[in-house]
Amino acid sequence: HLASSSSDLSIKLWDFSTYSCVRTLRGHDHTISALSFIPTPASQGSHQNNNNNHHNNENSSNNTSSGIDSSIAGATFMVSASRDQTVKFWDLDTGFCDHTLSDHSDWVRCLAVRNTDGGLLATAGNDQSIFVYNITNGRKKISQLNGHEHVIESVAFITSATPAALAESSGGKDKMSSMRKKVTTMGDKNNEESRMNYLVSGGRDRSVRLWNVLTSQCISVFKYHENWVRSVLLHPS
Repeated sequence: HLASSSSDLSIKLWDFSTYSCVRTLRGHDHTISALSFIPTPASQGSHQNNNNNHHNNENSSNNTSSGIDSSIAGATFMVSASRDQTVKFWDLDTGFCDHTLSDHSDWVRCLAVRNTDGGLLATAGNDQSIFVYNITNGRKKISQLNGHEHVIESVAFITSATPAALAESSGGKDKMSSMRKKVTTMGDKNNEESRMNYLVSGGRDRSVRLWNVLTSQCISVFKYHENWVRSVLLHPS
């Protein structure tokens, strides 16, 4: 599935099997800057698949009213950021806006969902602040990160492990144990867990900042670019 957003104030959902637009979502009052699906946690996904399999026995079509099969998409919600200073959560089953966040005071240019578990959301933009929310616990704001001196163009959580890394780690308990030992020998015993709380941001102040979202601490600042930092990416290692 594909989602797109535009200055026409709409979000469109597309079906790759038919190459057609299956639904248009409306609710923002200005340009929509960023989108992300929110991954369904593994435990919920398993339960959802069981329900969908039961439904498939009764009906050959498992598509929701939005045209998105959430069991295949691996997500039941999507989040969007806009120049109208809001962030909206969309229910893919109904196509309706499920929740609106209004903490920003200016254009929200970028967002990031922690795709390892869909548990955290970070948003940022022209007001030079990063807000972090716990998606799985009432979508409450848990952190505000300040330090950038100009517009924030990009934020990113640590990315998921690559298929090759997952395949290697599935080679057996011995391999998994070996991998865990390697992680712990790098320093902190909780390193593997704590790095899931890392967030990186880039802005027009030409800096890249690494944050721990749970402590709201800026871990490091990288200032080697000579112009705006447009995009950032955090490797799973």
